[in-house]
Amino acid sequence: MARRINTSSLDTVTKANKKKHIRTGNMVEKIVATVKFNSELINQINNEQKPRIQEQGLKLIAKYFEAYVDNLARMNNNSFHHLYEPGRTGNKGSRLFEGSVNNRTKPVLTYNFTQSVLPGDSGYVFENRAFVMENGIPLNIKAQDSEYLKFEYEGEFYSKKQVYVANPGGTEVENSFTETFNAFMTSMADDALRDLGFFQKIERGIANESKIALARVSAGKIEGMAQEAAKSASSIVRRLK
Repeated sequence: MARRINTSSLDTVTKANKKKHIRTGNMVEKIVATVKFNSELINQINNEQKPRIQEQGLKLIAKYFEAYVDNLARMNNNSFHHLYEPGRTGNKGSRLFEGSVNNRTKPVLTYNFTQSVLPGDSGYVFENRAFVMENGIPLNIKAQDSEYLKFEYEGEFYSKKQVYVANPGGTEVENSFTETFNAFMTSMADDALRDLGFFQKIERGIANESKIALARVSAGKIEGMAQEAAKSASSIVRRLK
């Protein structure tokens, strides 16, 4: 006689459970909102915010370049001494060159020479030493407080009413700053920004703002993505300072 087996205990294990549906909300709208935010953020970085990003980049380049010139000057006094107050070559606080970034559609970094305020070996202040020597401008030097100029040159003493100097800084000095600046901007500026982490800051900023936007979209906030992207782009640029 067949023996019946009690399967009631198995029934509770194998009983079909009622399916639970995950609420995804307006998934299509959320995907569209996320894509819109990211595309608009990149558009802002590459277009509307580009001048501000370039401006911040050039300001960082200027700091890097000026420190670079200080270092060159300390190693090569003969070529760069005119860029500093007399006897202070390579000293940051004694520079006679000053950079500025013009706020244009495409920002540009330019440099001007400032006037010297300290006397040299002659006891007089050569106010435009940086500009004159850099550009190799000839000088006619005349006595102001006496009839004759009295000076020593290469071990000889001279007394003259006036002295003509064809190239006050010499060939080593002439255009040394200009050539150094042009070479730096051509071959070293991008590397300087990488060393300073400039591009990495932008990349991290985009990634962080995208995460924040995704969290908002997941919570159901899918309106005004273009405006949110513009705010995020502006925030990224502010953090570049």
